[in-house]
Amino acid sequence: MPILLLAAGASKRMGQPKQLLPWGDTTLLRHAVRHAQQVSTMVYVVLGAAHEVLRDHLSDTGAISCYNAAYESGLGSSIACGLRTILDDDPTTPAVLVLLADQPEVDAAYLRRILAAHRLAETAIVATAYPQRAGVPALFPKDDFPALLELAGDAGAGSYLKNNRDRVHLVYPTTPLYDLDTPEEYRRHEGDQEHH
Repeated sequence: MPILLLAAGASKRMGQPKQLLPWGDTTLLRHAVRHAQQVSTMVYVVLGAAHEVLRDHLSDTGAISCYNAAYESGLGSSIACGLRTILDDDPTTPAVLVLLADQPEVDAAYLRRILAAHRLAETAIVATAYPQRAGVPALFPKDDFPALLELAGDAGAGSYLKNNRDRVHLVYPTTPLYDLDTPEEYRRHEGDQEHH
């Protein structure tokens, strides 16, 4: 099953491309790709800001990169762009697992839990449980593809999950999953790198 890794943001609050920030023995982006590739041979990375640098950074990983020219409009456009690329490669794709490049606590073990939940409920959306909402990493079956292809702007997967909550099966992470958006958040979590 393909994995769609969203890494198109401009990292304005971080002040530099956060995808290239050191994490463990690698970078945030390659860390995410490494864990994704432990559960899927088809890892697609949506790039936007600094896409040429990031594409070069991934050139030896085997991940397939695609460029979202509308990345500044938000996550929704990146999901649609990545899904179009996946379906161009294989129109019979049965489901896609969407995750973010800036959530370093998302590891292969957690992704396997989402895939296991999908095998038990193949028509459900499988999403991550957060304190007030469902979010990514999330797995969407093919029935949801038409709606995902229409996503635009910053209304990403979160709003779609909220509008389809009756079909969402939640997976509860055993450790908090955080995004790294600011230098302060990165510094606060730098010690977590030792566990990876």
